[in-house]
Amino acid sequence: MVFVISVYLYLGGFKAVAKTDILQYAAMIIIFIILTIVMFKGSLIPVAEWNFLRADIFTIIGFFIIGIMFPFASPELWQRVYSSKGKKQLRNGLWLSLGFYTLMALMMALVALTIKAQFPGINPDLALIQGFKNLLPSGLIGLATVLLFAAIMSSLDTYIYTGASALIQDFFKWTKQKIVNNIKKVIFIFAIISALIAISIQDLIIGSYLFASFYTVISLPVIATWIKSKIRARTIVISFITGILGVVVFLVISLSRGEITPMIVLVAIASSVSGLLTGGLVSLIKKKQAKIKSN
Repeated sequence: MVFVISVYLYLGGFKAVAKTDILQYAAMIIIFIILTIVMFKGSLIPVAEWNFLRADIFTIIGFFIIGIMFPFASPELWQRVYSSKGKKQLRNGLWLSLGFYTLMALMMALVALTIKAQFPGINPDLALIQGFKNLLPSGLIGLATVLLFAAIMSSLDTYIYTGASALIQDFFKWTKQKIVNNIKKVIFIFAIISALIAISIQDLIIGSYLFASFYTVISLPVIATWIKSKIRARTIVISFITGILGVVVFLVISLSRGEITPMIVLVAIASSVSGLLTGGLVSLIKKKQAKIKSN
């Protein structure tokens, strides 16, 4: 899969990302509607399962915080900005995507609760696959497979391309042709790295925790730039470094104990915020020193 994505990214660049995402997303919506109708038909979901307040307060707060921060670090949202023809098209696209997100969230909830009701105690990593296998007619299992691959590819090509593009264009001042050539090279490097990470983790829950943690490390400095547009680059860099170090240290400690908990996300938040505060303090000291020297 990574090889296929790398090939069409190499040949088509950003246009390939945008066009394939449109096709993949359309397929996901149509297939998900069909699968939801088939799986949910006749299923009885206990009323208690719809009580979202059953979760502990820390879980609710954690999901709320992550939900707020995710848009600030979501490359697919920025991708819509870059691919829009104008402000009107961007605004309409965002509202349209909001409607589709709400629809997809409702359908995912129905599918997840249906699987949970039918197979209590199922392994969370394999719940979706086992649900498709046992609840869908044989003729629709192929559609479920297409759905899974479309969802994975739609996200993966966006992350690989935006990561490669950001690395090259933000840190190097090259000619346009040289930028394009080096983005193509980095695409393959990132594809290999992502494949190795996926092979090394092989646990959906752990992968989700790590994903949320690094998303948090990225989103907090972005939020800081929205609050204070003239924030110094030094502060952002220190925030990134402390955030990543905090996640890595906690990850090492957790692996030594044989378990990774959602606490890693809170560690990422605390580390990034402390980095912002430290960076702000360092910038303030540097500014005062420069002022003293000028006088």
